[in-house]
Amino acid sequence: MRVIAKTWKRIWLPLFLIHLVLYTGCSAYTDFVVVNESDSSLEIKYKVKKSTAGPLATSGVPAAIEASKLRTYGGTPWEKLSPGQYQLVDDPEVDVVIVRLEPKKALSLTAMRSERDDPTCDGGPGFPVTEILINGASGKLELTGDRARTGFSKSSRALCVITYK
Repeated sequence: MRVIAKTWKRIWLPLFLIHLVLYTGCSAYTDFVVVNESDSSLEIKYKVKKSTAGPLATSGVPAAIEASKLRTYGGTPWEKLSPGQYQLVDDPEVDVVIVRLEPKKALSLTAMRSERDDPTCDGGPGFPVTEILINGASGKLELTGDRARTGFSKSSRALCVITYK
């Protein structure tokens, strides 16, 4: 009995660490982003599933960054927009967000935990964005229903993008 106790004391920490690495190594956060590659500003309007936890609880506050600073491996240093930089429209069924995105900027609509080997930007059934409307000088892009979650292109494991040119 003593031998088993001594052996267990020596191996429990390494076993725990291996389990922890395997468990956390299988998933990561993926940013779902709109990139403005055009020479003019865009108006982006998107709808997010409501939560009893409050406005934008399911998607997070919109955040932006220079498009050139996007990190394909994750950990992009997003700058959350202040309430004066976006509009939250009162709607009883969804949170409606309106943002003006300047040229050469990227806007994070949400970030979701995803499997590292997922080859798509599907977002899955928990994807909080239900509609995306992008309006710019080159025309209008509207993604509704399933297209709002499947309309992103996989840029890397940590980045799914809609690019407006």
